[in-house]
Amino acid sequence: GLLKVTDVQRQHVAAIITPLMVDGRDATAQMVWEAVSNVLTWAVKFGHRDDNPLIRLKPDFKKVARNRVLLMEEVAAVWKVADSLSEVHRAAVRLLILLPFRKSEFLSCRWTELDGEWLSIPPERTKNSDATSLFLSSFAAAQLPARRNHSHLIFTTDGKVATRLGSKIQAKLRDGAGIPQWQFHDFRRTFSTHMNEGGHPSHIIEACLNHRDPTRRGVAGVYNRAEYRAAKQIVLQAWSDLVEAAVG
Repeated sequence: GLLKVTDVQRQHVAAIITPLMVDGRDATAQMVWEAVSNVLTWAVKFGHRDDNPLIRLKPDFKKVARNRVLLMEEVAAVWKVADSLSEVHRAAVRLLILLPFRKSEFLSCRWTELDGEWLSIPPERTKNSDATSLFLSSFAAAQLPARRNHSHLIFTTDGKVATRLGSKIQAKLRDGAGIPQWQFHDFRRTFSTHMNEGGHPSHIIEACLNHRDPTRRGVAGVYNRAEYRAAKQIVLQAWSDLVEAAVG
């Protein structure tokens, strides 16, 4: 239920941030804590309450380094543990390994966005409002879930809403693979690192990640993003081959 600013106590905020910290999302937990603390400080300043209970005993938020790259044996371990998930969750996890989309954009994908060997996300669903398309190797295509309930969504259990890869799935994969402290987002960094180490062109890897190329602005940038398909296919096939070899 809703709480008045005068009634908020430390335990109320702790109940929100504890699950986030258990899930390894310390940065999010810290943002929530600090946002509420700012509101309570404002309430004290303007006489709505006597104190801010969050100023004392601030939790020890872990500083999570945003540079985690999984070794190929770690990728293989996560892949194998995904066998224990439902068909839709298993497909989502394995395709997130193979296709360096952002998780939230990818899980909302529709069957109509799959055109032959290319899966596209329209600009209204991407972080930078740039459409993006990635090539599915035959190995990646084999990971797609069966279409269910004539739903337009690729990843759905009820045919109505897109499935989520939440904290329970993350914990199951972490525990099963014996690899603590990684996020789904790390798959993107892992792809980038291994493909750069493999000598593939950095600007094509960045295009696969749908990062804007700062050297290409205006009209040239628009045309460049559109014309990388052949080069992106080579990189994504190479990554698929690397993952397939690792998972045996």
